[in-house]
Order: sequence, then C-alpha cells, then structure tokens
Amino acid sequence: MPGQRLIIRQGKGQRDRLVYLSALTCQAIQSYWLASPRQPTDYLWQQPNGHPISTHWLRQQGAQIGADVGIAHLVPQRLRHTCATRLLNAGMDIVHIQKLLGHEHLSSTMIYARVYDPTVEGDYRQALDRIARQQPPLSDQPIAVADWPTQTVKVPQLDNSV
Repeated sequence: MPGQRLIIRQGKGQRDRLVYLSALTCQAIQSYWLASPRQPTDYLWQQPNGHPISTHWLRQQGAQIGADVGIAHLVPQRLRHTCATRLLNAGMDIVHIQKLLGHEHLSSTMIYARVYDPTVEGDYRQALDRIARQQPPLSDQPIAVADWPTQTVKVPQLDNSV
C-alpha cells in the first residue's frame, strides 16, 4: 500500500487495476493483515480455506452481510454505484470517475453515477454567482431610451398546416 494505493492483479478482463485508498482504508487493511499472519506473497484477501476470494464468494458474502443489516441485493456492483455517485456529488470530475472505474465509455460511468438535486442546485448557484460577478452592477438611475418604439409590432402568423 505504499502511497495509499493498491494494485489489483488480473482483475476483470484479466487487467491490472490501480485502486486509490483513504488513510482509514489503509489502517483497516493493515489491521486485517496483522491479525492473520501471512507471507508477503500471499493474497491480501483469502477465503477461510486459504484460497483467494472469487467473484462468486464475494457476491455470497456481500448478500449475507446485506441480509444481516437489512440491505437487500447488496452486491459489489451496487457498491461501485454508491462510490461513483458519492464521488460525483462531492465534486469529482465525471471523466476522472470514468478512469477510476475503468470504463472505456463515459456513458457507462453515467449509468453508475447519479447527480443529486442538491448538487445540481449548488452547482447552478455557484455558476450563477460567477456570472453575476462578471456583469456590471445594475444602475438605480433610469436610463433614457431614445426613439422608443411607439408603434405596435406585428406578430407573424404561424403556419399550422402539415
């Protein structure tokens, strides 16, 4: 875990993947590692029988943990959705989330990450504030308008024919 990163060897699609870790995650992994004596070349996560974890085993464990705490359908994919959504709503750029999740297409990432309404509102208000700072202030003095139109403007008729 040097530099708070973990390399997953031959993950999905037999590709290596780099995973960034928080300080709290590093602490938890270190505690886990020290609680069960292993060789430096051993797999980080193992089944109780000593074999490396498999996708099937991980799904079973997730489902059981979910059932124990009252969360239906707790699967690794759901955790990825939650992670992507929380990162997006915390302000992480969607393209960076795409790279983090290992997606080739941004459309795949958009399926995972959902923008919450408060995030949209916050972003809108920040953008509006930036726009307002770029505009000259409104005058409290009336401005005379020369040659203000005094005739009625003709509105063209719409053609509703098909």
